[in-house]
Amino acid sequence: MFKNCYLMVKKIINSKGRAIVLIIVFICSILLLSNNLSNNISKIHVDEQHTIEMAFKSISGENYESLRVGESSRWLAKMIYPFAIYHMNKCMGGEHYITKWKYPGGFYLKKNYTHIYNSIENQDANIQDFWFAMRFACGLLVILSFLISALLIYKKESFITALIFLVISLYSTHVIETLKIFYTESAMLISINLIICYHYFDFKKKWLELAVLALLIVFTVNIKLSGVLLLLPIFHITYLKGLHKKHSYFYEILALFIIFFFGIFTINIPNNWLYLEEQLSNIYHYQTGHLITQPTGLYQLKSILRELMPWVLIAPIILTISLLKNKRKHQNYLIYTFLTISVIYIAQLTDSRFFVKRNLTTIFVLLSFSTAIFSGRLINNLQNKWISYSLCALLLSFMTFQFNNNFTNYNDKLFSENIEGYAIVDLKQEDHPYGTAINSMPEEYILKKDIEKIESQFNGFDYILVNRIGNNKQYTNFILPKKFDLINRRGQFFLFKRKS
Repeated sequence: MFKNCYLMVKKIINSKGRAIVLIIVFICSILLLSNNLSNNISKIHVDEQHTIEMAFKSISGENYESLRVGESSRWLAKMIYPFAIYHMNKCMGGEHYITKWKYPGGFYLKKNYTHIYNSIENQDANIQDFWFAMRFACGLLVILSFLISALLIYKKESFITALIFLVISLYSTHVIETLKIFYTESAMLISINLIICYHYFDFKKKWLELAVLALLIVFTVNIKLSGVLLLLPIFHITYLKGLHKKHSYFYEILALFIIFFFGIFTINIPNNWLYLEEQLSNIYHYQTGHLITQPTGLYQLKSILRELMPWVLIAPIILTISLLKNKRKHQNYLIYTFLTISVIYIAQLTDSRFFVKRNLTTIFVLLSFSTAIFSGRLINNLQNKWISYSLCALLLSFMTFQFNNNFTNYNDKLFSENIEGYAIVDLKQEDHPYGTAINSMPEEYILKKDIEKIESQFNGFDYILVNRIGNNKQYTNFILPKKFDLINRRGQFFLFKRKS
């Protein structure tokens, strides 16, 4: 069996479809993202108030309630907003002769999105669909940024290097958990990948290179306060590329581009000094604790190292061996910069009174890039195909394990206890012997005329279990919520309970 697996991997590595392998890794990561978000579709994280909620409220004309989080994440949310509204509108039930034109989309959010953080879960199916689309699109952008950087690594370094970086990053618990919410860590991951792309990409047009550099600087600075540290590799790459020598009036043009993009990014902020002050307030937040205050120093360091194992041990080994290598030493500068930033981030967190695991995601990706580059170069220098094939098989096995371990096979078994006398829609009768089958929502109807007849089908039932396929969105998103509460949902399966 191992021999067959080895031969299969050898065939893949030797073929011209190496980029296809990277794309398959990318697609599987998207499937895992969709599954995780579908399985947690009703859970809204309080931190998303600073990104998703404030973004769509700003679009509707409301002023920001807080500026503690940078604008880059909210700009991502604003870019994604039309897609999320499209997805929500597509899934909404109703019909404009009943609901009127000012029912869907932003109108629905503005009217129904109130006091949502007072409960642990959001029970509005339409807002769930909107939130899912926002998270999914953000996660897709993050995963796409990893794919693009991996393809450039493949082109400039090697296939095995790109595969190590892509698999370790996308299938790590850190990144998988981070992508479940829409927050600043997603923007930080995009920024790191953009820095990697900027490092490897060869620009043909001078003005485009300067514009991209300025945009990258402004995007990174506006993520959050710690994002300023990512300017170190950006400036280092710029210096080593010799852009100040290649471009006439380099500093003047770059400054103009930065001012232009910074003005666009902060156009919705009433006061830039207040913007800076509120982000600096996070220092107070981390220095005084959050609900439970923990000791600083060794206590935090042990917690951080435990979460970052084994990469935090591999990184110093990489740095030591790299420093001992004299040949082509200049090509390792990005690794050194990333490792230096990682040490600074760890030192900052060690001085804090608390940290959440997703704070370590940025450090993890910086370490994984350094690990991938050095490991790939070392394997290529050994020129041993057996080691390459074995490592490739190990990486694909790790990916498969993480995919299976984090993928939830949710189904229509939503009941926490046996309930008799409930209705089912588009579910197998043999799986629900106590359920009464209700017809699917027909494709042809006059909703304004037939709605009372449709609603009467559910009289006498306290629980309704619906599979949202076909036109059943009329049940799940419009008709049932009038008299029933949505108490559980996993993807397309909805469980409703009659309102008391």
